[in-house]
Amino acid sequence: MNNIISQFRFSESDQPQHNHYHLSCEMILVLEGEAEFLVDGQQYLGGSGSLVFLNSFEQHEVKVKKTPYRRYFLTIDSAEMERMLSYTTLSSIFKNRPAGFRHCVCFSSPEREEIFSLVERLYKEYSAPGAYSGQMLRSLFEQLLIEVYRICPGNFAHNESGSASRVIAIQKYIEEHFTEEIRISDLARQFFISPYYLSHTFAARWAIVPSSTSSSTAFPTPRSCWRPPTCRSARSPTNAASATPTISSAPSRPGSVRRRISIGIVRNKS
Repeated sequence: MNNIISQFRFSESDQPQHNHYHLSCEMILVLEGEAEFLVDGQQYLGGSGSLVFLNSFEQHEVKVKKTPYRRYFLTIDSAEMERMLSYTTLSSIFKNRPAGFRHCVCFSSPEREEIFSLVERLYKEYSAPGAYSGQMLRSLFEQLLIEVYRICPGNFAHNESGSASRVIAIQKYIEEHFTEEIRISDLARQFFISPYYLSHTFAARWAIVPSSTSSSTAFPTPRSCWRPPTCRSARSPTNAASATPTISSAPSRPGSVRRRISIGIVRNKS
C-alpha cells in the first residue's frame, strides 16, 4: 500500500526559494519566524501557525522575513489523495478550489496547538513508521484536513451542481491529461457544451479564459482572496495584477519537465 505522504522534512534554512514548482501537492507549516509566499501572483505573509497549501505544478517562491525560520514541509501523492478522499470535499483545498480561496491560512490558539500536534504526530509516524503505518498516515492526514475544514470551511469547495459541476469535471480531465494536446473545441464536444459557454464559465468561476487554440490549460487561479480574521496578507504589485490567461505549449528544453500550465500576464500601462 502506497503512503499518501511522499516526503516530510523539518527545516531551519533561511535561504530564499526562487520561483519553482513540485510534481506533488505540498503543505508548509511555519513553526517560528516569518516568510513571504508568492503563489501564482498572490502574495501572503505567513508567521508562526501559518499553513500553506500548494497544488502540484503551482509556481511559488519564498522569501524569509524573520529568523529563525523553522517549518515542516511535506509533499502529498496526488493520485493517492484522490483515491483516499474521492468521497469528500477535503481534497478541494489542493484542487478545484472555490472562489476566494487563500493558499495561506493562519491559526490562533488553541487552533494552532491542535494543528501543531497533528502535524508533529504525522512527522513522527513518517520518520519512524510502526505497524499499519500507511493507515496511520492516512488517518492523521485526514484528521488534519478535517480540522482545517472546521476552522476555515470557506477554503474548501462544497458539493457543486449544474454548470459548476461540469466545469469541475472538465478541470479534472485536464489535470489527468495535462501532457496531451487538449483544445477547447475538443473539450466542448466531449462534455456537450459550447466553446463560448465553456470559456465564460471558466472565467466566472476562476477568472481564467483558456485559449481555444492552446495545447493545455491552467490550474484555476481564484479571482479573489478569502481572508480569515487571523491572517495577514501582502498585496501584489498592481502592475502585475491584471491577467489574460493563456496556455503554454510544450517544454522549451528537450527532456525538461516544465509546468505546461501557465498564465500569461498583461501588465497595466498606467
